Amino acid sequence: MNKGGLIWGLFFIILGIGWTLENFNIIDVSTIDILVRFWPVILIGIGLDIIFKNRKK
Repeated sequence: MNKGGLIWGLFFIILGIGWTLENFNIIDVSTIDILVRFWPVILIGIGLDIIFKNRKK
């Protein structure tokens, strides 16, 4: 698995854990609030993925 795949895999695992904890009322965080607050992190992840893919060539 390449590094970009690992980053996206971890991102979706963490996102899934967060939604599960929210559904069981263990944490009380709105998904929309998280996306609005942390959307730049997604862009950073995409940028890092592009950088690491280009370094391997």
